[in-house]
Amino acid sequence: MQTGHDLSHCDLVAEDVALLEHIVGDLPILADLGRSDLLLFCRVRKGRVRVVAQAMPHSVTPLYERSQVGSVVQAGGYEDVVQAFQRPPHPARVQTVEVRGSSVARSLHGVRGHDGQIVAVLAQDSYWLAYERHRRRTPAFRRALQMFFAMVL
Repeated sequence: MQTGHDLSHCDLVAEDVALLEHIVGDLPILADLGRSDLLLFCRVRKGRVRVVAQAMPHSVTPLYERSQVGSVVQAGGYEDVVQAFQRPPHPARVQTVEVRGSSVARSLHGVRGHDGQIVAVLAQDSYWLAYERHRRRTPAFRRALQMFFAMVL
C-alpha cells in the first residue's frame, strides 16, 4: 500500500526530483517483493532528514501504523540514515533498530542524483522474522531482488 509522497521540501534540481518521482512509483512493488516497509528520506538541513515517501507491503504486516511522510527526523534513532548522506551505505549491511518496540532489520540504499552525489536514502525495514525468512529463499530469487532494487534506484 502506497501512503503517499511529498518531494516539495527537498532542495533538489529538476533532474533529481524526476528521478525520485520515478522511484516513488516503484516503491509499492519493491515493498511487496522485499516484504518490508520502505521509507525514502531527503536531507532538509544538516543533521536532519525528512521522510518524503513511504510504501507499506501487502505481503506481510506493515511495521508502521500510519504514514510517516512529512516526518522530520534527526540523529536520535536515525543516525544511520543521517550518516548515509555523507558515507554511502552498503545495502548488504543490516542493522537492528527499534520501531514501535519491535526489533527490526534495517538496510539502507543510497540514491545517487545526476551529479553522482547521494540525494536520497531508502530505508528498507523488516520484522526480523520476515528478514530471516527472506534469507532462506533461493539464491536466484535473492539476486534477482537485489538487481531489481539496483535497477529501480
